[in-house]
Amino acid sequence: MKLGYACINSTLQAAGGITTNRGMRQKTFNERGLPYVSELALQNVKDLENIVRWNWEMGIRLFRMSSDIFPWMTFYEFEDLPDYDIIRRKLVVIGELADVYGQRLTFH
Repeated sequence: MKLGYACINSTLQAAGGITTNRGMRQKTFNERGLPYVSELALQNVKDLENIVRWNWEMGIRLFRMSSDIFPWMTFYEFEDLPDYDIIRRKLVVIGELADVYGQRLTFH
């Protein structure tokens, strides 16, 4: 059986602020731009790796990621983020972990 949950791991968030849904209002996006978006996205991706590892330890095989993992994604190209290369490499590692752990990662 594949049990899972959506978006927020309240246990990890309460214990250490681990979350994948750091976002911002449009005003902040307009004022701070892609450097800040990239900073939030990188931290979201780093925390996603922690969540994937925690899920495996807890026997959880399904996690629906928040679309906020990449704030305001419809307003820029992913490759334009200043941390694009680091984010991309992290996502590859996360995908490999999910394969090894037999986890399904989704979002909508």
